[in-house]
Amino acid sequence: MWSADGTLILKAQNQNGERHGSYKSWWDNGAPKEQGTYEAGKRVGTYRWFTQNGELWQEHDYGSARE
Repeated sequence: MWSADGTLILKAQNQNGERHGSYKSWWDNGAPKEQGTYEAGKRVGTYRWFTQNGELWQEHDYGSARE
C-alpha cells in the first residue's frame, strides 16, 4: 500500500483472503511502524511496534499458529 505522495506504508502477504506471511508497515516519514508475521490471519512469532522515530516501542511473542 502506498500513501498519496507515493511512499510505501504497508507491505503484506495474503492467502485465501487472509494475511499470511510477512507484514511490515512504515510511518509517513519512512521509519518502521510494525513488523511481524501472520499465519492464516493470526499474528505468529515475534511482532514489533516502533515509535515515529524508529525506536522499538513494544515487542510481543504470539507463539506459533499451532498453539
